[in-house]
Amino acid sequence: MATSFVLSDGRSVNNHGFRIDLQGVNLDRFKANPVMLYQHDIERIIGRWDNIRVEDNRLMADAVFDMEDAQGKEVSRKVEAGFLKGCSLGIIVEDMQEVDGVWVATRSEVFEASIVSVMQVQSACTIKITRC
Repeated sequence: MATSFVLSDGRSVNNHGFRIDLQGVNLDRFKANPVMLYQHDIERIIGRWDNIRVEDNRLMADAVFDMEDAQGKEVSRKVEAGFLKGCSLGIIVEDMQEVDGVWVATRSEVFEASIVSVMQVQSACTIKITRC
């Protein structure tokens, strides 16, 4: 089963009051170690992210859950059943500018993405589940 998530939507303002300009996002560190955490907890590694990409101004990735890990298996079950739909990025903001009255992270670096129960951006969520 492949589950695609929108990790960040470049058009949406998050709960911290800014949006992320995806053209200024450095993904090198994240692609080298695409760790999937649960609730941003570094002790709760539940899988990895594959097929990391930007489409239609959205940072997207496919979730690969660690089915040998009890928590990874349980989170996968909750995602598949529709009980967990959210995700959230761990980023380092390197530059912030005001653009048309909105604060924008114009340069940032992603270091992790988590499955979360409460999202920082409403559109950061599961978008499709495809059975393989």
